[in-house]
Parts: sequence; structure tokens; C-alpha cells
Amino acid sequence: MIFEKIEKIISLRKGKKVSSVKAKGPDCLRYLQIEDLRNDNNLKYTDETDLVGVDYDNIVIAWDGSKAGTVSFNLEGIIGSTLAKITIKEEFKSKIIPQYLGRYLQFNYDYFQKTNTGATIPHVSKNALFKLEILLPDLETQNKIVAVLDKASALIQKREKSIEFLDELLRSTFLDMFEPDLINFKKENRSLEQIATIVSGVTKGRKTKETNFTEVPYLRVANAQDGYFNLDEIKTISATEKEIERYSVLKGDLLITEGGDPDKLGRGAIWELEDNKFIYQNHLFRIRLNNLEEYSPTWLAQIFASKYGKSYFLRQAKQTTGIATINKRQVSGFPIPKCSFIKQKEFEKLCLSIKQKKENLKKSLSLLSNLFNSILQKAFNGDLIFNIDIGLDALIDAEDKNTIRKDQSYLQGLIDKLENQEFEDLASYEKAKNILFQLLKEENSIEQKFIEDKEKLITTF
Repeated sequence: MIFEKIEKIISLRKGKKVSSVKAKGPDCLRYLQIEDLRNDNNLKYTDETDLVGVDYDNIVIAWDGSKAGTVSFNLEGIIGSTLAKITIKEEFKSKIIPQYLGRYLQFNYDYFQKTNTGATIPHVSKNALFKLEILLPDLETQNKIVAVLDKASALIQKREKSIEFLDELLRSTFLDMFEPDLINFKKENRSLEQIATIVSGVTKGRKTKETNFTEVPYLRVANAQDGYFNLDEIKTISATEKEIERYSVLKGDLLITEGGDPDKLGRGAIWELEDNKFIYQNHLFRIRLNNLEEYSPTWLAQIFASKYGKSYFLRQAKQTTGIATINKRQVSGFPIPKCSFIKQKEFEKLCLSIKQKKENLKKSLSLLSNLFNSILQKAFNGDLIFNIDIGLDALIDAEDKNTIRKDQSYLQGLIDKLENQEFEDLASYEKAKNILFQLLKEENSIEQKFIEDKEKLITTF
């Protein structure tokens, strides 16, 4: 195996300050900033075309900022001052393709983050970048690796978009069902404090005369995300028996944040676990409905998350530089619209269905992400073994059967390869066979027939 230092392979050029234009003209080029390395959601353009430009033969790396080390490729345009252009030197253009180099540099994002320089604004360390050594297989193998990684990346993006679609479906359905009520909710006399109890949580480092304490898990702002609880890191706090009773979190309680970025103000989620050993910190408000036969926690949480709820919190909030906060009085005064409880329960049922679909997609996304990282690790260590013709099929696992069902040309190709036994390694053959057998059991449209004159079993759909 041949390894080469990155320093020998590439040249580096930093971007410059660029002025954007309001509207794209005939001579304008895309103005690339760090967010453009992740998505195309905010396209900008410039007419300063004599600055540092990139094309499909270059790799772009975020050189400065909190996301320093973020890498992208297959981009065209003019790069800003926080980005840098990576070009493969002429003598190496016949030995490495840009997409392979780009994937390798993406693989080293954590390394760039750990080795960055700068006391206030992080910068990629040029020395750290140049010290890296990259495996240089033949170009055919590089193309295979890129194709497999592109396939895995496309599947990951598909899962992410599906999750985003479900979120948007929930928001739009909520508005369809309740927007007339929400438009008039300012006229209602009922406020949140009339239908629920609102309690701020325990303060860390508080003074107390009590001497008996119990160590209990407690929820922080970092745990209360928008619509769910992130329980990856749970901290504990010493609390008295009275505090544990007062600040306990029960199933159906809604916890929202008191402050943060203006667009995240009042974010929160419903506690759905039966376990009531948790308490919560003072930067969260616990909202416990008085009558679950009159109001649905799911419905209430969605009102808070809607543009109507966010608008109320922003109007009421105290704002400083980039931070907005609300107090208990403002939360208590949140106006409650008059909505049919039957409709609330209908929405709750739909919400639970969508949530289950999201959970399944997230599990699939996690599997694909682990697979992607595993392939990256093996590819750049020289441990990835696969047949060039079936390389993409090796990515397909049972959890992606839905994709195969909808792609008849792909399914036919998989059947043909199985019948002709076009596999060089047993692992790829067994994986493809296992998927097809699962589809045979599940699908009426796929069947096996015995052809007497040819004395063979064939698969059709």
C-alpha cells in the first residue's frame, strides 16, 4: 500500500473578502461561504469574479471559525475569506481524484477540530493538515470507494429529508386543524395559569438548612430540545426530600426553557417516561395540566412550538445581545385558545403516529451513519474489500428494503446478479440473497418460478 503526505499532493490558497449582490446578474458567480459546504439553502452571488475561484477539480475547506475543518467538493464559485481552496498538484493529478481526496479530508474533521489554532477564533492548522498521510490505491479503486460513499451519503440525506418532511407535515396539519382558533386566541380570556400549574426548577448551589440529601438525576436546558429530550448526558444533583417532591417530573408534564437564542425561546418537550425520579433545573419551567380530560399536552406543546406561540414569547421576552428570556409571570399569562378537545385528541393520535415513523427513520439514519463511518475507516486504512460491480449493493441492508421496492431497475439488476452469480466474494452474495429472500416473504409482486425446459428456478416481479 502506498501512502503519501498531503503536503506533497496539494497546494493551498485562502479566500478573500467578497461583496455579494442582491440579485444574480448574467456575469455573476456563486459566492461560497461556510454554510454552503453543508447545503444549498442560502445561495448568494457576487460580481467580483477576479477573486479566488473554485471548480469541480478543487476541494473547499472551512479555514476559520467554530466549524473549521468542514470540507466539501464538487462546488463552483468564489470563496470567502473564511474558506480555503485545495488544489491537487499537477504531478499527482494522474494518481488521485478530487472526490477521493475530499472524502478523506471529511473523514479527518475531528482531527482538524482537535489540532486547530487560535485563542478566540479557531483556525485549521496548516502543519496538521500537511502532516496527514493518505492511502493512494489505483484510480479504479478510488472511484469504487467514492461511489460507495456517495451511495451511503445519498441514503443518509434521504433519511434526513424524510425526517424534515414529517416535521413539516406535523406543523402544516396542526395549522390546518387549529389556525382559525389560533388567529382569534388573543380574544380568549383564559390563560395558561388557569389550566395548569407552572413551576420553575431547582437552583444549583442554593442555600438550605436541610442536612439530609439524596443524589438524583436532573434535567437541564441541554436535555430539553425542540420536541424531544436528549438524555445522552444526564447529570445529578443533591436534593432534599421536599425538593424531590416539589420538582419531580411526571409523565405528561411539559418542560420549556426560560431563555436562549430568540428562535429557540420557549422550546420544550413532553416527558413521556414512567420514571419519575428526575427533577429539573431552574432554567426550565414545568407545566402540568390540571385536567387531562379538557386539554392535551401534545396539543399545548405544539401551540408553544407554532409561530403563534413563538411570537407571544418573543413579544414578552427580555432581550439582550443575542439572548432572550421569559419569566414565570409571562409564561403564566400565555393565552389559551378555545379548541375542541375531540380535535385535540385527533391531533395527538396523529402526532404519535408521526413520532413513531420518525423514530424508525432515526434508527435507520443511525445505522446508515455507522455504516458510512465504518466504510470511511476501512477505505482509508486499505481494509475495504468489495467487488467493483456489486460495490453499491454491499451498502444495501435489510433496513433499506423500501428503497429497493420502489426502484424496479435496481431490483431487476439485483435479481440478475443473483441468478448469474456475479459476485467475487461470498459476503456480498449472502447479503444480496438475504435481502431478496426477505422481499420474497413480504411482497406479493415478487415470486419464484420453475422453468421446466430450462430446468432452473427464476425470480420475477
